[in-house]
Amino acid sequence: MVEHAFGALKEKGEKVAFLNFLLDISPDCDCAPWHDASIVPDIGILGSSDIVAIDQASADLINKAWGLENSKLGKTLPPGEDKLSAVHPTALWQRQIDYAAEIGLGSKAYVLEEV
Repeated sequence: MVEHAFGALKEKGEKVAFLNFLLDISPDCDCAPWHDASIVPDIGILGSSDIVAIDQASADLINKAWGLENSKLGKTLPPGEDKLSAVHPTALWQRQIDYAAEIGLGSKAYVLEEV
C-alpha cells in the first residue's frame, strides 16, 4: 500500500494536501458496506502537506484517546494503549508508517497546531 501511495504522489511534489477526519472512527475500513461503533470519541480534523506526518499524528491521537467499551475493543482502553492493534492485531500499522518514512514518502515528525 505504501509503495502505491509513493507512486501516485512522487510527481505531485508540493501540489497536494491531506485531510484526515478523526470523527466517528470505526474499527474497519470506511469502504466496508457496514459500520460498527466508534472505538474512540471524536478527535477532530487534521490537515498536512505530509502524508506520513498526518498518518502518524492521527494514529498517535487515536492511541492517546480513551478507547470506548461498547465497541469492537470490548473494553475501555486507557490513553496510551494501542487501539489500532487491539482491533486488528495482525495489521502492522506502525510498520507501514515507518516504511513510508524510510522510502522518502514523508516524515513521521509533526507539530500539532490547534485552530
